[in-house]
Amino acid sequence: MRYVKGRMPTGSMIVAVIALVVATVGGAYAASKINGKHLVRNSVASSKIKNNTLKSRDFSRKAKSSLEGDRGPRGRRGARGPQGLQGDAGPQGPAGQVLVAEKITPPSSEFPGTSVVDVPALPANSGGPTADGGTALVEPVDLDEGTYKVEGTVQFFDFEGGPASGAEYGVAKVFVDGVNSGTLWTGDVPDDGNNAAQANGSLIVDVPSGGATLSIRAAVRTDESDGGQAGGNLIVTAIG
Repeated sequence: MRYVKGRMPTGSMIVAVIALVVATVGGAYAASKINGKHLVRNSVASSKIKNNTLKSRDFSRKAKSSLEGDRGPRGRRGARGPQGLQGDAGPQGPAGQVLVAEKITPPSSEFPGTSVVDVPALPANSGGPTADGGTALVEPVDLDEGTYKVEGTVQFFDFEGGPASGAEYGVAKVFVDGVNSGTLWTGDVPDDGNNAAQANGSLIVDVPSGGATLSIRAAVRTDESDGGQAGGNLIVTAIG
């Protein structure tokens, strides 16, 4: 029998074999044991990441904001949408004011350029004029049922002069169906035959069912014997 004498491996061969075994086994071990927890921060480069695998949740808020570009141009205006449904009716507003009458004393033929009538003298303590006393300053106004605002101005003169021994006070009363509803008083009427004593005011009148008639009567209260002249205007507005 012949024996083949084997050659002993050299040191360099032994080292090479060991390196090959380590490389083979170590790579498999690393592949099975290394995950994201074992990676050092900033150790993975962009070139090592597979395209289209990252999601928006993988980016930080700062990174997302840095990816925003400039605002684009304004787009074209869209088509007009369909008309919406009609809304509910709003609450009813308050009643408006309606002019019912506007009266003024007619021009005087006795004293050209003025709108006055002669008014009688009544005793200073008489309480007049009454509904059928004194003189009507304007034509009566017929009113239907409702609420009205009555406004007026009166002026009293003494164009004929006369004694200046006592005071003369102009008085105008508003009557609704003969019932006194308001009174205007003036100061002492001048005796110079030129200037006037004046008063103005307003009141609210409620007219019942069936309507009513409004009138103004005037007189001068004085201890003198002569009367005077008076004129005025009247505005009646429906407010309810």
